[in-house]
Formats: sequence, structure tokens, C-alpha cells
Amino acid sequence: MDWTLRCPLCVQGSIKREKDSTPGFKESSMWSCGVCGLSGDGVYVELNTAKPQFRDQSS
Repeated sequence: MDWTLRCPLCVQGSIKREKDSTPGFKESSMWSCGVCGLSGDGVYVELNTAKPQFRDQSS
């Protein structure tokens, strides 16, 4: 089972998430956004994976 979600950081790209459908098997994979590079561990996105210009929240 897989989903393609709009990137919550840059809103221009998308992130694909894939989850194994085997009963009792909780592994999942997450691809990075093609625009800002945001990725994660399969469950949560991690801001430190994004390109530096997208991580800067001071502006």
C-alpha cells in the first residue's frame, strides 16, 4: 500500500510513503521530496533531512 502526499514543508513537491501490508508487519518506507529534500523514517518527517534553505525558519 502506498500514498503520495504533498510536502508539508515546501508545498511544491510530494513525498511517497509505502507501507507493507503483511499482517503484523509495521515496516514502512518514505521517499524524499524532489523539491526541498524533506524525508523521514517511514512514520515521521524529519526537518534536518531538508535542504538548508528550506530548514531556515527565521525568515
